[in-house]
Order: sequence, then C-alpha cells, then structure tokens
Amino acid sequence: MTDPTAIATEVAKIQSQPILHQVVTNLDLARKWGEKFKEAQLSLDAAIFLLKKDVTVRRADDTYLIEIKVQSDAPEEASSIANRIAEVYRDSVLAPKGPDGKPSVQVIDKAKVNPRPVHPNKPRAIGTGIAVGAVMAIIGIALVVDATRRAKPAPPR
Repeated sequence: MTDPTAIATEVAKIQSQPILHQVVTNLDLARKWGEKFKEAQLSLDAAIFLLKKDVTVRRADDTYLIEIKVQSDAPEEASSIANRIAEVYRDSVLAPKGPDGKPSVQVIDKAKVNPRPVHPNKPRAIGTGIAVGAVMAIIGIALVVDATRRAKPAPPR
C-alpha cells in the first residue's frame, strides 16, 4: 500500500463505526464510562461518540505506517483502547488482505502507558502565567517609577 489515498482510506476505516462499536463492546466502555459519569450505563451510540472524540488516527510522518493515539484521564485505559482498536481493525473484514486472504495489517508497536501526561496541566499553566505576569507588572511599575524620579530636576534651594 504505497498510495497516500489508500492510506487515508485505511485511516478512515480504523475510525469507522464498525471498528469503534466492536472496541466499545469488547472493553465494556458503555458500562465503565457510565459509572464514571454517574449513570447506570451509557448508550452504545454515546460511548462510541465519546470514543471517537478521544481517538486520533493519522499517517505517521512520511511513512506508510498508521498511528493510533487515545486521550484519557486514565493512562492504562488509553493504552488498552489504542491496542484494542489496532487488534479489532487488523482482524476485521475492513483490513486489507494479502494474496493468501490473510490480513496484511501488522501491529508494529503496542501502546504503552505514558508516565507523563501528553497535554499540559491547564490550571497549573494558567496559575504560572498569572504569577509570572504579576511579577513582570511589578517590575515594570518599579522601573517606570524609578525612571520618573530620576527624570525630575532637583528642587531649587
């Protein structure tokens, strides 16, 4: 598969309803996420919608490889979902087949838990920005006041 259009087609297939439906079902995400949101269970459509929102599938740089990323506040869940998406796609009828009829899709690297969050801690970043801004404002005011005092001529004697 060397055609960029063919790779884009596979990217779309990986994010498709049949693949995500199977992932939600296999991992029991409707129930797990229902509990997380204080509901008995989410509808299958709601769980698929939430999953689709948290999944990014793209061509990896200038290669013929496809990368699957999943965002979650639970790192173990994110890696589990990413791995399951790859497995479900590889084993599905949507995946390309070789001349022998077997799937030609290979999982090169399994997703692993990222020990550091990928996205910044927004409250911390906002707090740091406010603190740095306040310090800079104080320094700026002090410089202006000092410059103003120095610019005034000495009073006559």
